[in-house]
Amino acid sequence: MKRVFLCLVALACACVSGTAHAAKPKPKPVSCGATFGVISPITGAAAVVGQEIVNWTRLSITNWNKQHHTHFKLVEGDTQLNPAAASTVAQQFASNSKIVATVGPAASQNVSVAAAILDKVHMAMVSPSATATNLTVGATFHNFFRVVARDDEQGPTAATYLLKQLHPKHVMIVDDQSSFSTGLAASATAVLQKAGVQVDRESVQQTATEYSSVVAKAASADVIFLTWQLPANIKLFVEQLRSQGKTTPTFASTFDGGTDYVSSFSVNAHTYPPDAAISKQYEKAFGKNYTGQFGPPSYVSAQVIMSAAGSLCAARKKITRSAMLAAIRKVKIAHSIIGRSIAFDRRGDLVGGRFYIYKLVNGSYQLVQ
Repeated sequence: MKRVFLCLVALACACVSGTAHAAKPKPKPVSCGATFGVISPITGAAAVVGQEIVNWTRLSITNWNKQHHTHFKLVEGDTQLNPAAASTVAQQFASNSKIVATVGPAASQNVSVAAAILDKVHMAMVSPSATATNLTVGATFHNFFRVVARDDEQGPTAATYLLKQLHPKHVMIVDDQSSFSTGLAASATAVLQKAGVQVDRESVQQTATEYSSVVAKAASADVIFLTWQLPANIKLFVEQLRSQGKTTPTFASTFDGGTDYVSSFSVNAHTYPPDAAISKQYEKAFGKNYTGQFGPPSYVSAQVIMSAAGSLCAARKKITRSAMLAAIRKVKIAHSIIGRSIAFDRRGDLVGGRFYIYKLVNGSYQLVQ
């Protein structure tokens, strides 16, 4: 009887002290929410590209919120592809304490001015399309990441393809005076000249719409490589070239210009089977007028940011700009809609980034490399 009494006393004490094997209350689910930015040329000459970037970013956030029960929001900043406007947007984002990270800027020349401003407030930028090599190699800011490869990889990829498949003796390379364009032109030129190919370097202003002087020189070239940013300008050049009766093969770095070949930093959503379902969803919401090149990496750029924010929420850490910057460096996505894994090296470059070559066949682009 005495032993029973002692056992009952011990059990009572355990219950009071909290050491009994009672069911522990479940932790309350963490409410995960934050505001992100997107910096893109929503209006102006590059509006088709800029709106594609914004809309795919929106779709990415919508799908993530639905799947993960998060509350992520988006603030849009329009650069009009103008560095001065990009600077203004960056200052606005820096002053808005709610914005903790941003997709973009889209263009290399806009990253150059925005990065320095946002670096001071520790705001991470994840670009879907800025490929200039000097944004990471020798850069003085440390808040920039990209889900695409660099110009010094695109130039050799395009040049090597030209050498192996078209065997040119004379190539005309035309830049549009943007930092993206001149960097790509320089890297391609180096490879071609090393192989003994004659390279004619030409340059036009991005605002130009009349290319007769360059077209006139094209007769002697075996291939014309346009390292331009704006699809409308590329299309205009091709039309003027063909109207003069010249059938010289054309090569570009952006879709929707009607060139014979395209060197792309991403797979094209229009022709990439794994993207079929998401493309259908996008077209239902936003229509079919998009290049297909800028959308998928924009979707993935947003996923990188949301993955970082989600990791902070899971660890019950506050989502701050500094915390996001550190978390993005650690992001790893095994599978993405651009057909590859996502992770960043110490400079913010995509690990194992590469470019894709497309050929225009019967009015549609087919992946050939």
